[in-house]
Amino acid sequence: MSIRLYDSAWVIVENGQEPLQVHKDGRNPAAFNVGEHQYDIDGRALSTSAGAPPIVSLHSLQSAKEAGLRTAYNRDIDPTV
Repeated sequence: MSIRLYDSAWVIVENGQEPLQVHKDGRNPAAFNVGEHQYDIDGRALSTSAGAPPIVSLHSLQSAKEAGLRTAYNRDIDPTV
């Protein structure tokens, strides 16, 4: 499966129960933050994120909307509102 991460995407990680929102790391333009871990644009865990679970699926914009997930990122807002 081919994954290309983008800011505000929603992903499911292996053994994850809830979708996690992706956001660009402000200090490293090549990194995307997903929960506690960092991934590259292709969804591979960075070497600095040892033990990061694999990303198993990426919500499309349509499926995120249908699931009631926000499509814009704001760290200060509950992601399901």
